[in-house]
Amino acid sequence: MLQEFKSTFENGNKYIPFENILASYVASDFKFAYLDLYRCIEALQPLYFLKAFYDQLALTGKSLQNFYSDFYETTRLEPKLEDSLKKLLDSININYQYADKQNYSPSLYLYKLRNQIVHLRPKQTNNLIPKSIDDWNLLIFDMLTIVQELYKVNRDLLT
Repeated sequence: MLQEFKSTFENGNKYIPFENILASYVASDFKFAYLDLYRCIEALQPLYFLKAFYDQLALTGKSLQNFYSDFYETTRLEPKLEDSLKKLLDSININYQYADKQNYSPSLYLYKLRNQIVHLRPKQTNNLIPKSIDDWNLLIFDMLTIVQELYKVNRDLLT
């Protein structure tokens, strides 16, 4: 796993907050690393969703990120997170080490896991949370791979 982290950090995209991810990974709970990596994906979701509309408007002098910021501040509209996550993950082709072993599609599993970590509800089960360090390492490796691929494939969304 250490070699995967090293490779990811050495060859990574400048928009990915590697220091935060590494600090989270070595913190007291793997959940923090998962959520930091998930936030990297969430940062792309509205940009991916609005790209076609932005292109149709043929705006000059305004980046897609600035357009989204203005769009959101004005309308308070954003893509449905579960759907946009699926579309984003469908845009890449990776071999999931952990997520494929679950009883859900990778996008649904990652979304539901995020919700189990973030939202505390009565009678909530935490059945999707990995039970061992090895399972967490596989999941974090999946997330590193997803984030790297998404940021490589969608580099035109970022300024």
